[in-house]
Amino acid sequence: MVGRTTVWSYDQRLMQWWWLPIVSAACACGGRELSRRPATTLGSGGALASGAGAGAGGNAGGNRGLGGAGGAGDACSPASPNGGAPSSIGCFAGTDEGWVQVPCLCDLWLKNTTPDTLAVNLTLSFAGTLPASADAPAPELDLHDPDSTFFAVWSEQAAAGAPITVVRSDDTTAVWLFAASVVLGPVILPACGFVTGTAFMNGTGGALGMHADFVDVNGRVVLTSDGSCLVPPHL
Repeated sequence: MVGRTTVWSYDQRLMQWWWLPIVSAACACGGRELSRRPATTLGSGGALASGAGAGAGGNAGGNRGLGGAGGAGDACSPASPNGGAPSSIGCFAGTDEGWVQVPCLCDLWLKNTTPDTLAVNLTLSFAGTLPASADAPAPELDLHDPDSTFFAVWSEQAAAGAPITVVRSDDTTAVWLFAASVVLGPVILPACGFVTGTAFMNGTGGALGMHADFVDVNGRVVLTSDGSCLVPPHL
């Protein structure tokens, strides 16, 4: 997360991934951070923001090392299955060829698997109690964005009054949501581009839905991608 004082949630104590022979998937618990950001100001659409922190672009306990902003690897190349048990932190699905890495809970993968440039429209939907004020904890999505492509578009939306705060730290663009729903974009994603992100609930409760439409030059939705994030009940 960007600009947070960390308090670890209970799921951080669990194993990062487990392998059950009786099922065909191995999943990371994906420890998430629940915290309150400092109330310092930076550019935003009617909300406070913080420029502190050192976002790393990966996620805490989920999939790591996937990078992003259109150059995180070739989204058009098929995944390479792991024949043995997964040896890295992350989430995996079992196939006939072996284990393949997949998004964890709270992860969002934006993969343009076509040979064409597409525009990405991202809808964030929050089911829960909305933040009571601009400096209250809010649902957050951190996206690996080394060339600031997403930041450039989303920050303009924030400046125009969208109910979001957008900040940047290192290679990470973070957006905080202050409404039940908002549509972000369009942001151009090149052919075979691959961008990864992670959502954080920041103690808000409820659930965050993430839905991306990939639109071609004719305005047709040719691909979609979905993710979700929620705070699990306490054990």
